[in-house]
Amino acid sequence: MIARLVPAATTAAVALSLIGAAGASAHNGHEGERVVLERVTPPVDGVGLRVIPGAFGKLELTTSGATVARVLGASGEPFLRIGPRGVEANAAAPEWYQDNEPLGIAKVPPAARRGAPARWIRVSTQRTWGWFDHRLHPAGSGAVSSWSVPLAVGRRRVVAVGRVEPAAGAVELRLGGGRVAPGVTVTAVDQPASALRLRNERPTPVSVLGPDGEVFARIGPRGAEVNVRSTAWQATAQYRARDLLSSVIDPGAKPDFLLIGSAPELIWPDPRLLPPEALSAYEEGRLGRLATWTVPVVVGGARRAISGTTLLTAASEPARAQPPRAAAPAAGGGAESEGGGLRIAIAIVIGSALISGLAFKLRRRRSRC
Repeated sequence: MIARLVPAATTAAVALSLIGAAGASAHNGHEGERVVLERVTPPVDGVGLRVIPGAFGKLELTTSGATVARVLGASGEPFLRIGPRGVEANAAAPEWYQDNEPLGIAKVPPAARRGAPARWIRVSTQRTWGWFDHRLHPAGSGAVSSWSVPLAVGRRRVVAVGRVEPAAGAVELRLGGGRVAPGVTVTAVDQPASALRLRNERPTPVSVLGPDGEVFARIGPRGAEVNVRSTAWQATAQYRARDLLSSVIDPGAKPDFLLIGSAPELIWPDPRLLPPEALSAYEEGRLGRLATWTVPVVVGGARRAISGTTLLTAASEPARAQPPRAAAPAAGGGAESEGGGLRIAIAIVIGSALISGLAFKLRRRRSRC
């Protein structure tokens, strides 16, 4: 429904051992459940709101025309503003940092606090933004059966209302083929978000094109670089707890590449895997094919495509014959095994936060001695 500091290896190891405890202190997402948007009251023109399926409930807001919409936090202060200028973040609002990370445990700067004067920073020239609203999935073992998120549209206050219920099935990606070209392997990742994993063993980089035709990523011997101007960067940044304030998403601008990994592979939750028609079918609980998609890539100067389908499969449905998912190469695979890359990225974020806190406490103790 669309309603109008320690070594990295040590950090990763400790993070993986702490993911269960840390996740319990935050929240465990929505595996086995689905978030449903019921209505926006009162209805307003120029505003579209929808739910993005996944283990962590996510909302996405779009505006059109002269409409300006603000998303209000728990204290009634806005943390997100979307209008003709694009998307603007209130860098003084704690929710901006917490809701751009799936577990809600992002480090909040001391200057970001309730009651602080708004400090708006433009983060995208586009008019769509998705965020993990933690009112849909509270901390600890708490659960909700219904939820509401307040918005301000112009001078009008409106409320998005929905519910959480058992999922009709699970979202699954099926690839048309696992090899794009010799040395280039693609696999599907279904949890905690629908994502693709591309590994390139060739001596030259492979480029992944974004939804607007821009280069989104380059994957090769140097590692994985992403263009922080691409519209595909937002979701990847959120699952990796990366900064979204220091650059503006603008697919028409000159690419600005950021090296985010030394291995010749990348896992990213591409927005094309769940287009609007797929979201509508998912919310209605229609089992079967939700969408057919392609993601263009450039290999050796030649344009190719990753293709596949997104399906909603019943939880009790037995495994059916399907094109085999390409196995991840063992050499140099590191910690990001198939299906676990995003979980590990989240685990590393949690572990880093916990270790940083522990190191801070130790420094304070030493300073007192």
